[in-house]
Amino acid sequence: RDPKQKHMGNGPANLAQAVAEIVNRNEPVSILHGEGSLLFGLEQSMGASHMCKLPRTKQAQDPSTAAGQIAQSVGYKTEFADPAPILPDLRHNNVLPPSMMRPMKVLWDLAPDAAPADMEKTQGNFGKGGKGFTSVVAGSRRIRCIPAHESKAASTFQAQIKASQYGLDAIWGDRRGALSFRRCLLSPSLTSFAAVRYDDTCVLWTGKDVVDIDDDDSTAWEAEEEELQSEPRNPGPSSQRFDAVCFPPPGLVPLQLVEGRKTPWTIMPNSLLFQPTSNTKVQVWRVEIERDEKQQPINAVRLEKVAVNGFAVDCSTKGEPFCVIYWPDLELVSAGAQLEVKLTGLCGDQQEITMFHELMSFRRKALDHALVKEAALLRSQYGSIPDVWLKSQEARNSVFKVTEAIKVIGALGFKAGAPAGNLPTSVNKAAAKVAGIAKKTAARQVAVSAPDPIEPVSHKSEDIVATSDELLIVVKCSGAAVMQCDLHIKRFAGETAELPRSAQVQRLGYENFLVRVKIPMPRQKFELRFFTSTQDEPRELVRQEFMYNISAATSCPLLLRSLEDKNLYKYGYSSVSSEAQLHGLSLLSPVKYRVPVGQCYFLVIVDVERALLAARKSLPEGLAVQAPKDEQTSLFSHRLLPVLSTEGGGVRAAEDFPQSPREVVQMQSVLREHLTPHTQDGYGEIHLDLLSHNGEHIQRLRERQDIPGLFEGLLTVTELDVSSQIQLNMRFPRIHAIDFSPRKVCRWLVCRADDHVPMYF
Repeated sequence: RDPKQKHMGNGPANLAQAVAEIVNRNEPVSILHGEGSLLFGLEQSMGASHMCKLPRTKQAQDPSTAAGQIAQSVGYKTEFADPAPILPDLRHNNVLPPSMMRPMKVLWDLAPDAAPADMEKTQGNFGKGGKGFTSVVAGSRRIRCIPAHESKAASTFQAQIKASQYGLDAIWGDRRGALSFRRCLLSPSLTSFAAVRYDDTCVLWTGKDVVDIDDDDSTAWEAEEEELQSEPRNPGPSSQRFDAVCFPPPGLVPLQLVEGRKTPWTIMPNSLLFQPTSNTKVQVWRVEIERDEKQQPINAVRLEKVAVNGFAVDCSTKGEPFCVIYWPDLELVSAGAQLEVKLTGLCGDQQEITMFHELMSFRRKALDHALVKEAALLRSQYGSIPDVWLKSQEARNSVFKVTEAIKVIGALGFKAGAPAGNLPTSVNKAAAKVAGIAKKTAARQVAVSAPDPIEPVSHKSEDIVATSDELLIVVKCSGAAVMQCDLHIKRFAGETAELPRSAQVQRLGYENFLVRVKIPMPRQKFELRFFTSTQDEPRELVRQEFMYNISAATSCPLLLRSLEDKNLYKYGYSSVSSEAQLHGLSLLSPVKYRVPVGQCYFLVIVDVERALLAARKSLPEGLAVQAPKDEQTSLFSHRLLPVLSTEGGGVRAAEDFPQSPREVVQMQSVLREHLTPHTQDGYGEIHLDLLSHNGEHIQRLRERQDIPGLFEGLLTVTELDVSSQIQLNMRFPRIHAIDFSPRKVCRWLVCRADDHVPMYF
């Protein structure tokens, strides 16, 4: 703050004005709203993925085909029993999993033998050192030579669509500031930056260093300036200025930076050394980089020219003032691709700049291998429930017959309620059956006040004899919003005691539930109790009369000696909350509560439509925010300065979200005027955040671009995390923009990898 302004006081408005003056000085502040991980906030700012408004349903490849290609590329040999006698080949015999397991059909698509035998392999190698782009079909070497002019028209049209989604224009450039965060972070003149996160708001500082000196010491400014001028400067990496900064960077490029999201590529020449001309353009070639015996590049052979789409030169003041934007025509890019990029038509000491990129898959192979391995384990577990599969096959055959009857009825022009006339008797019976099924289906869709009684599906008898440490039970309960289970051990005097984390419930479809039961001791008797909730009160669980009586055989392993066992605190399954069932989340890995030190794979399948619908229902009734259309962020319009509508019952919603004090509103109004151009909203409608290190580190699970709805991630757990918890939170940053409200989904306990625990613990 200026020493002359110290008489103005330290009110909120003056603080906001001081922050605004700092912001307006060389535009050093960038704010990413809605992102709960600072690491992913930096990644989004680099990739500008949050500014692309591509429709969610647009997929370049069928998820089943993509899953088959993943299984073939990994080539994982399953270690688990394959339920082949129960479930024939899915792909060739058109046999699908039961309807209750249809959301997890991708698990069977990931079987190595489920892909067609003639499926082309999309990954391979040619070139020296095992590096280079290739297009291998059935194991043979073949180079696809596609001249650029053959696909130029279609590629240009697609590029115009992609450019418009980012707000880019060949004449006006980056009108919406989609790449402003990247241009600030990758400016050739930038030597240091700072980043901080509060809840789901990430603030990036890319300006000059500011000396914090008290206003009363007026001579301190001059002394500090003289000290900086007299200090010897050693030329090093921090004081060097690059000729140009590119994204993706030259050299080895992680494949995840450019795949799936149509990320724009940029070249930012140093504006003090280069200026654009009317002849400035970008050319791209696929190349094969030749290496010597030490794997050092010595030559590059051009293989084919790649079309360049969406070319634009932007000279705005948002970040680096000279930025070249373009899209290489790389729809099916794979690991090992090598590219040469040449920027020509520059005004300066050099007229062209050349870069080489080699796309590499660093963690993708490990993620694919973990995904295929986990899918094999889950297939063996789900396929070991024969009653579910056989009954599903019978129901499928019945549906097939009804479907054929519907086709006949439609061909004969039969309408509901019309006289049968001369129609055959079989057709009339089929029509009546179809009408009955439609009536029952419509009745199920109506919300009920109380769930139906629990019906056993896999185990008809209420008395079960367990012969192993784990039981998989499927039950049916129509109208239940949430189902939870507890396992109790029976005492000799008839009393019972609860075994913590011995049961885990996973929702299958709309009315079926899969219950995992962990049996800790042999020769004991247990009770499996059920709790359900209604649609009106989904978080209030009520115990049901239905119950399973489980007797553990002598073949069950001994996992716990008693309820006072020292390993009880880390025993059982992961603690999954009711929010997972309410929002259509299926936790597939890790299932156990104990997470050993090392690399841990997390896998979650999300029913996106159901999750978004549940998120909207959780909002207060009548809540509506009046936001200006020209703002590209909801930080001020929804979070800090929301203008709540009172139409349609909005008064109750306004009471749930009271306004801030007048001084705070005044301060935020000043900040809004100056910070809105520097603020953008994060990417994605559903965020799954992993909290580790006691909540200090947050890592997002990534949604696979080739298999929508499948979230995965690898988390490295160290010895420093032992005895701490890992928590999975779920957020909806766009629907719940008015408040930061993460929902706890699950939690785990970190343990040592060399802990002495029984087998199957």
